[in-house]
Amino acid sequence: MSLNEIIKDRILILDGPMTPMIRECDLEVADSGGEYFNKESLSKLSDNHAFLSLTHPELIQRIHGQYLEAGADIIKTNTLNANALFLEGHNREEVTYNINRQSALIAREMAHKYSIQNKPRFVAGVLGITGNISIRTEESKISASRDLNFETLVRIYQQQAWVLNDGEVDMFLIETIIDSLNVKAVLTAIEKINYRQLPVTISVTPVDSRGHTITGQKFESFMNAIAQQRIFSVGINCSFRVKSLLPLIRRLSARTPFYVTTHFSAGFMNGNAHYNHALNRMDGDIESFFNEGLVNIAGGCYDSRPAHIKTIAGKAKKYNPRKRPANPMQPKNKSLKDMNTNTANTHLKQGEKETSQPKSSTAHVSLEEARQNAFIPGRVDEIRSTEMLGVKVFDDYSLEELRDYIDWTPFFLGWGMKGKYPGILEDEKKGKEANRIFREANQLLDKIIENKLISAKGVFGLFPANAKGDDILVFEDDNREKVRKVIPMLRQQRAKRIKNEYLSLSDYLAPFDSGLHDYIGAFAVSAGIDSDYYVNEFKQQGDHYNSIMFRLVCDRLTEAFAELLHERVRKEFWGYHKDENLCNESLVKEKFQGIRPAPGYPACPDHTLKGDIFELLEATRHTDIKLTSSYAMHPASSVSGFYVAHPEARYFRVGSILEDQLQDYARRRGWKISEAEKWLAPLIGYQTGVKV
Repeated sequence: MSLNEIIKDRILILDGPMTPMIRECDLEVADSGGEYFNKESLSKLSDNHAFLSLTHPELIQRIHGQYLEAGADIIKTNTLNANALFLEGHNREEVTYNINRQSALIAREMAHKYSIQNKPRFVAGVLGITGNISIRTEESKISASRDLNFETLVRIYQQQAWVLNDGEVDMFLIETIIDSLNVKAVLTAIEKINYRQLPVTISVTPVDSRGHTITGQKFESFMNAIAQQRIFSVGINCSFRVKSLLPLIRRLSARTPFYVTTHFSAGFMNGNAHYNHALNRMDGDIESFFNEGLVNIAGGCYDSRPAHIKTIAGKAKKYNPRKRPANPMQPKNKSLKDMNTNTANTHLKQGEKETSQPKSSTAHVSLEEARQNAFIPGRVDEIRSTEMLGVKVFDDYSLEELRDYIDWTPFFLGWGMKGKYPGILEDEKKGKEANRIFREANQLLDKIIENKLISAKGVFGLFPANAKGDDILVFEDDNREKVRKVIPMLRQQRAKRIKNEYLSLSDYLAPFDSGLHDYIGAFAVSAGIDSDYYVNEFKQQGDHYNSIMFRLVCDRLTEAFAELLHERVRKEFWGYHKDENLCNESLVKEKFQGIRPAPGYPACPDHTLKGDIFELLEATRHTDIKLTSSYAMHPASSVSGFYVAHPEARYFRVGSILEDQLQDYARRRGWKISEAEKWLAPLIGYQTGVKV
């Protein structure tokens, strides 16, 4: 049963907060980060428990389990403070992806474990505060300087939402919202990546029983602002007594066309800054919410525990859910979409620090101008013919050989340890822990190789190709009379301050009308075949450390496979640089000729081009690597991309694009505009629906 079906039949139960449960574990500050973070960072970790998804996943898993056993239908990811801006305050923005991904996977696993036929469990991907007051509302007299613009805030939330979506959450929960523009930023971000059309719920935090937000915005103004948005449910969490929440929920229930969520606090804050969380008080106080039919989703907030959730669940099952009003009270003011927020130039305040002058919105050039100023590489009159054409398959590549090509630096980043290998092993602060996990990783690698626990499979191909504008034409054979596939590429449009060149990967192939015969390569490799079995085995044993370690080792072997194969292509199969003789450090620093751009990465940001690679190579048939509907590769430890050989080829970032290029790309790709907006959402540098 889906969330949309169940919510019509009964009141759904949301879990409670992570913080009080974590505090009960009496962790020391050092326990929050182990030795994965330096001493300076550790002093800041006590107020952000998102890191525990990496350092103590078993603790987060146990808390999820306790709430599920108490009757929760929906559990929240441990990502309230896990966006890049919030983590920047801890000097750990580089682990944004890892924290959100791991948090989603932990919650997903526990929801699956507790789901039964008549009671499926769901995961809400939480997007929380950034530490910013983002708008001066009409009612507020706050006049703050700003150092973040709306576009930046959207991109910060978009990054987090994309990872949570990739982690297979069932819905998004925008939590602890303090003003309406912050809501708009999150909703805009989610809309850009929400190709699965997941439900979105909002949790507002008033600071008084009248419903004012921290910025002074009135409750009614906030509700009017979001009235026209596509929202599944809207709710209130509060730090005051449950009885004081009742009038606000009555107003909300009568006014909103959405489902209503209520987050009950454990009581009220006493003089010692602790909450009175007597169960008998909550049991009596929540009766009216259900009896009056005001609620669709009920959960806990602030100092609630599993026992409180059990009380809420027991009471809720006796009552029917709220029926959405056919004619809710109409908003008096403009919708959020129509609010005169001037979002392109709105700047936001971070904390209370001194701020710089407001930044202007990013300047772009038209697609026509960008093409007129395309990068023109030096002419290569004699492009070296390949030693082979077509596809070559590797069914079981030597793991021992791959081991010698491992770049260990990303391995340490996966554990939240910033530093380059091998220098990190000698680091005064991180060296001890770095050596420990490095030693254990190699011990695991020994077992993997000795017992042949996994296999490495790969396929690559070399094909005749030429550029035609921003497209790459791949031909059936070297006669170049029949086009096998057209691979469209995107071009930079952000205005340049110095060098007026706008790059596209197609620039690195000889134009079709040049008469030169050029080539392109494609590859797909994985050293993660059968890895899921062992990763899940460790999880079932409660050994999350080795579960993560196994995955990270497989990731390193896969990247090593890609590195080794590219070297062999340059020296042997394509053979354009047969005398290359580089050490592993030089390979890591990419001192070789040519590049291997991957779909979904900055130079080639369209994920769907993986499908073109897989078609050219018949990759799934040859390697067992599969593509999901969102173009993620399975096993997760897989890599695919293109080979480009031009001596001047280098990596770059396409960056944001304008509507003229999106429309052009949609035409070349054979897409509707809506489909292009879906897949290229992270690149859109304009208001959707607004003409260039």
